[in-house]
Amino acid sequence: SLSLCLSLSLLAAWDPTVSGHRVIQRLLHVEERYMPSILYITLIQREPERREELAKWALEVCCECGCDEAVFPLSVSLMDRFLSDSLALPVSPYCLAAGCILIASKLTECDNVTADTLCAAAEYSFQPSDLREMERVILATLRWDTAAVTPQDFLPHFLASVEERGDGDSEGYVCFTGMPSCIYYYIYIDIIYSLCALHPR
Repeated sequence: SLSLCLSLSLLAAWDPTVSGHRVIQRLLHVEERYMPSILYITLIQREPERREELAKWALEVCCECGCDEAVFPLSVSLMDRFLSDSLALPVSPYCLAAGCILIASKLTECDNVTADTLCAAAEYSFQPSDLREMERVILATLRWDTAAVTPQDFLPHFLASVEERGDGDSEGYVCFTGMPSCIYYYIYIDIIYSLCALHPR
């Protein structure tokens, strides 16, 4: 199953004042900025296996480490944007995926996943020093623009909107357990993030 099996973190209570139409419009305005290039999307659609392999590994690692639910989508977004810019896998593709998880975890968690944990998850195919160097390369390539919009960012706002309108069961509109498949499978790679968030049952 591709259901997001991430453990629940202690999160701040939802603040309705930071939701609503204005916030959704802002997310919609910036989401295309973080989409992969057309050329990268075309290349992935021709040969999707390696990208899906790395995304699957990232999901498994995030599950095993009990990462926050925002880490996996952000890590895959970072990986896609890095590969979109470089159009070539590094010598150690799993080091790239681990570097993206490390950055995403630092951005979204107080107690982030460690370099040693990620090296162990990859059966020490790379060392912590390699991972730190990969982190530096990713940040330089993305020009430190790492707080990207992902499908996960839209979910609470869409849910709040549906509940505010009184349209009944909001789960019929937004399927949280379908989120990993929208991020994992290459067939969704060219779909804008707001549509990925609206994944029907």
